[in-house]
Amino acid sequence: MHPILKEVLLDIERLEPFPEVAVRVLELSLQEDLGPREIVEVIQTDAGITAKVLKLANSALQGARTAIASVEQAGVHLGEKALLSMVMTSASQSFFMGLGASTPRSNHSLWEESVANGVAARLLARHAGHPDPEVAYTVGLLQNLGLIVLDRFLARERDEILGHVDTGMGMLQAERLHLGLSHAQIGARLARRWKFPSVLIDAILHHHTPHLAVIDPKLCAVTNLAEGVTWRILGEEGVSALTYGVSGQTLRLVKMDQAELPKIGHEVVAELQRQRDVIGTAPPKRRAG
Repeated sequence: MHPILKEVLLDIERLEPFPEVAVRVLELSLQEDLGPREIVEVIQTDAGITAKVLKLANSALQGARTAIASVEQAGVHLGEKALLSMVMTSASQSFFMGLGASTPRSNHSLWEESVANGVAARLLARHAGHPDPEVAYTVGLLQNLGLIVLDRFLARERDEILGHVDTGMGMLQAERLHLGLSHAQIGARLARRWKFPSVLIDAILHHHTPHLAVIDPKLCAVTNLAEGVTWRILGEEGVSALTYGVSGQTLRLVKMDQAELPKIGHEVVAELQRQRDVIGTAPPKRRAG
């Protein structure tokens, strides 16, 4: 392992954990006998997350006669699974904005990309018939934690990695060459540090290698395709430069044709337009053609 990465991983071990409320809500959401009262009670223990959830809920129900004034009302109108997405969005935004060395890119582009990944993953999960589109949203939101670590802590090494990518080397191969680990492996380590459920850890680890997933290969395939959609709509300033391509094996896992992906991209753009004012992301830059 690269000595600098070893140092960064030690720093990660010392980081404040992901908000406990979000992790607990995530655990509850994966239970088959989830009760609305349980999830609402957990959310209400964190005033900051409660406020953001209410803001997101009222945005989702724009045009409703009565404003949502409590998390309980939000659960009734939107459902517990939708609350999960709102909690994870609220919790992750503050973390993404504060990890390591803050830069315009890390405070803007990676957060924009993460939200777009989540939205695309949710839509693709619905199209693919995955039983839990909201968990797909969460994986899409968090799958590139490792890229955030690269951006915040390893800027010079990141630029060297991108130099290899420019010569035709695969991104994951270039990361392993320079660091000993890929961004997917770094993200999975961080997810374990935060005690995320195993289905999330596995999906973060294998979001570029869905066929290797041991828990939910279809979920990994959905989030892999979601990232491809995100690259297309965000243009060259996003992580589109890190293209891995879409494999036929991944498409077969979700029983989709590549020709369907542009339609998903249009839906993602429309959904981002609705969410942007609420969660503080900037308009995506469309790539020519």
